[in-house]
Amino acid sequence: MRYPLDDIRVLDMGWVVAGPQVGKLLADAGAQVIKVETYKRVDALRMGPDNLIRDVEGSPAFANINRGKRSITVDLTTPLGEKVLRELAAISDVVISNFAPGVMAKHGLDYPSLSRLNPSIVVLALSGTGQQGPLHDVAAYGPTVTALGGMDALVGYPGERVLGLGAFGDANAAVYGSYGVLSAIYHMKQTGRGQFVDLSEWETAISTIGEEVMAYTITGRVPQPQGNEHPLKAPHNVYRCNGEDAWVAITVSDDAEWGALCSALGRTEMAADPRYASAYARLKHKKEIDAVITEWTKPQDAHGVAAGLQRRGVAAVPWLDIGDRFTDPHFQRMFQALPHPRLGTVRHTAVSWDLSRTPAGFAVTGPTTGEGNNFAFKELLCLRDGDYASLTQQKSTA
Repeated sequence: MRYPLDDIRVLDMGWVVAGPQVGKLLADAGAQVIKVETYKRVDALRMGPDNLIRDVEGSPAFANINRGKRSITVDLTTPLGEKVLRELAAISDVVISNFAPGVMAKHGLDYPSLSRLNPSIVVLALSGTGQQGPLHDVAAYGPTVTALGGMDALVGYPGERVLGLGAFGDANAAVYGSYGVLSAIYHMKQTGRGQFVDLSEWETAISTIGEEVMAYTITGRVPQPQGNEHPLKAPHNVYRCNGEDAWVAITVSDDAEWGALCSALGRTEMAADPRYASAYARLKHKKEIDAVITEWTKPQDAHGVAAGLQRRGVAAVPWLDIGDRFTDPHFQRMFQALPHPRLGTVRHTAVSWDLSRTPAGFAVTGPTTGEGNNFAFKELLCLRDGDYASLTQQKSTA
């Protein structure tokens, strides 16, 4: 079976989540992805909080984000390490990094340097704020990116302090980074010329809040946290159900759905009540509506409420936590179990998109540190034994 990117080789110099997530998405589509690591400073994700055995090979999160890749260990601070990576880049199609601006250039691995070796190379530099501008050299991680991009300012309850999103920025930026790389690959296939892809995480964060940006542009008012409410729809919230921390999410978009909800509530008179008869009227009385719905949902099972409303054409789903997603029948296709050399069987998130003719997928878990050294250095670069030994002595490889 052919995969969409099975003729593409990627040198993945990504770190933690954002860069490696790009490599993961490309590997899922069939690209040969070589992850660059070093024993001097292992990828922080390898020793994250999910690593309960405190072994460098013991992180399920690392295994998931780096599934389908080969790992090589190269000390980038040595001349020989830099030389080997330039040689690998010369026979690759894509290079990915999410270092701070200037790091790749310091080692002769920036786009101008690599394009002289390989004119068709596509180089993605994914950084917190991009390669240019007054903030281009600030240190940034996922939570700081969503704060800078304005997303955090929208997360919280009305009238209360901002709560923020956490690490959403990295995963979101990786999707945009993958799109940028695929666009550049398409161009490269047409022209034979590669290009530089400069991606700013905070700009991708801003792109997800277009409605709020437009609202400020038009009204001059700064959007505030709204909890689960919506500026144009009511009811639009999560409602308490029977059981510990059990909730159902319900959204009404038009008058027909409102009528169907009222029928389910056994309150058909509310559908014709002038206080609730239009979307604008419902917004003004949303607290009253929420109270009526909560009174109805509180003694009921969340799944039963959702199923009953769906039959009436009302958008409603049970609120699921992470554990629920492992047991709910519909979400079983989200996971793929694979054997791991240190952890036994590890559940990975499955590929979330399907192609009918060239399906994507993966068959192996994340690599152990340096397991791809022989492949990259012996098979691809045909290094002499002396050079390989020198790399070993410098702790550039396992």
